[in-house]
Amino acid sequence: MMRVVLTPELLVRAFIEPDCLGVLQQWRDGRLVPVISRGLALHYTKLLKKTGLDSVQLRRWLWWFSDGERAEFLPDSNSPPGSTASLCNTLAVETNADCVVHSDNYQPPSFEHGKHWRPASAFITELKSS
Repeated sequence: MMRVVLTPELLVRAFIEPDCLGVLQQWRDGRLVPVISRGLALHYTKLLKKTGLDSVQLRRWLWWFSDGERAEFLPDSNSPPGSTASLCNTLAVETNADCVVHSDNYQPPSFEHGKHWRPASAFITELKSS
């Protein structure tokens, strides 16, 4: 099973982009495990609040983020402060995640020491072919 870091923008774009939704469906179906730190969960929560989710729906998302059977949650990760992209990359490197998955519209920065960043469409194609 693939261990991946999901960028926060991928979660929000899943409401409107089929490939981003497909990544979340693969998570739901148990084909991937997202690696999530406390800092990344805070970014997820802030963005999901902006979508207008009610408190019940927001709690459901938070449960998925921190449930040990559905995600690899690292409550004490020491990721340095900085950009969300830097947080995702550092988390992927520190945990040896397979890749960082983002929406097709997002252009990730390059990192000297980084993991593979894959757009949702390429990631879905690769996952379905494996």
